[in-house]
Amino acid sequence: ALLTELADFVASVRSHAAAVWTRDLARLETFVHLFEVLAACCFGKNHYTETQARSILSQEDILALLEAAQLSARWDLAHAVQSFFHVIYIDVQVRSETFGKSWAAWELLRLNTKVIQLAENPTVAMDEAEEEVIFHHVHSSVTPCFEELFTHYIQPSDLELNEQRRRQCVEILKCMYKLHTVHWHGRSREGLVLLNEGGDENLVALQEGRSVHIVDR
Repeated sequence: ALLTELADFVASVRSHAAAVWTRDLARLETFVHLFEVLAACCFGKNHYTETQARSILSQEDILALLEAAQLSARWDLAHAVQSFFHVIYIDVQVRSETFGKSWAAWELLRLNTKVIQLAENPTVAMDEAEEEVIFHHVHSSVTPCFEELFTHYIQPSDLELNEQRRRQCVEILKCMYKLHTVHWHGRSREGLVLLNEGGDENLVALQEGRSVHIVDR
């Protein structure tokens, strides 16, 4: 019954029903906890469990829900959905070596650039708890994505895809750096390390004068 309610909820979000966020906050919190539990259940990388979890929502549904949560500043839901999405889809694609050509993976990175742009907007007031969720929401998902991309999938064997994705990587990296210029209630945000496996000159140039380092292996 709860999964049926979840499907109805996502359908409401995808139809741009604005009242869905305020109609029943208790119900919304239930879905937050549901995504957290589902993600936790799949951390063991059991194929059957992952398959069952993927049957609940498609990648398109999850991305639509994630984008709506971001636009509505429901960071608790966005963080829970992103954790679920990363465990159920992204990590699986990494293991099957299809990540670099995954539309969903690149869409996830695109959505996170929007979060960074929102976080650096001085007119948007956020409390400390919201900042914490936003930071982990982006940092915990984007960093592993880049590690996998530069380790395995930014290769010269597919030049057209290579150049297209490399340009996207550079743009997303620029946004990632901006995240570290935001004032986070006096706290220092350090330690974001991105791997530059290919020694790309554009990526190397980005680190000049920045507090975040790109590490060549």
